[in-house]
Amino acid sequence: MANIIQTTYLRIAHIPFSGVILWLEWLTLIGLLFAYMYFISMTVVQVAFRQELLLSIRMEEARVTELESQYFAHLDALRPDALEEFNLVAITPSAYVTIEAGGRLTRLP
Repeated sequence: MANIIQTTYLRIAHIPFSGVILWLEWLTLIGLLFAYMYFISMTVVQVAFRQELLLSIRMEEARVTELESQYFAHLDALRPDALEEFNLVAITPSAYVTIEAGGRLTRLP
C-alpha cells in the first residue's frame, strides 16, 4: 500500500503526488514566514510612528498652553481706563437716521 502512494503520478505533469504535497507544504511555510516578518515589521513601524505622533501632540499642547498664557497676559492690557493710553475712542451706541426733505438727517428714537 505504501508503494502505491509513492508511485502515484499526476497524469498531466508526470510529477509524483507526494512531491506536489511537499512543494505545497514548503510554499505554505515560506508564505507564512513572509507574512510573519511583514506583520512584525509593520508593528515596529507603527510603534515608531505612534511615538512621533505623541511627541507632536505634546509639542502642540505646549504651544496652545503658551498661547493661552499670552492671551491672559494681554487680556488685562485692554481695560476701559486704558483707552486714552492707546488713543482709542469709546464707541457710541448706533442709531438709525432718516433723510427728510431738503437733505436734513433726523435720528430715530
